[in-house]
Amino acid sequence: MSSLRDEIINTDDRKYIKVVVPEWGNREIWLCSPESKDRDNFEASLLVERKKRKANGKTKTVKEVTHENMRAKLVVMCVCEGEGNPTKVFKPEDAAIIGVKNAAAIDRLFDAAQKLAGISDDDLEELAGN
Repeated sequence: MSSLRDEIINTDDRKYIKVVVPEWGNREIWLCSPESKDRDNFEASLLVERKKRKANGKTKTVKEVTHENMRAKLVVMCVCEGEGNPTKVFKPEDAAIIGVKNAAAIDRLFDAAQKLAGISDDDLEELAGN
């Protein structure tokens, strides 16, 4: 008899979705739900440290959200080899390359990836508020 721990650990809870991208010759792109640690890394990648000068002249370092390449980062994190094959197609550093692709194509993939990752618009707003 297996324990609840074993059942949870051995459950493949990944979800997959196929997105047709007309801008890429109607290519079918598979996305896989990210692992929790990948989502954490994605969220961390959106935070940047900035120095802010206070009224008293002192400088304070604060973390702020940057939207720079946000869509490409999430797409890179979720594109996989195919349904049932969660092997990632891209490396995190590929976001810079993907970030220059057609915005409509990336937006279409981002919307699907956002749903797979369980990231709502409210989550992004909450992150922005730190």
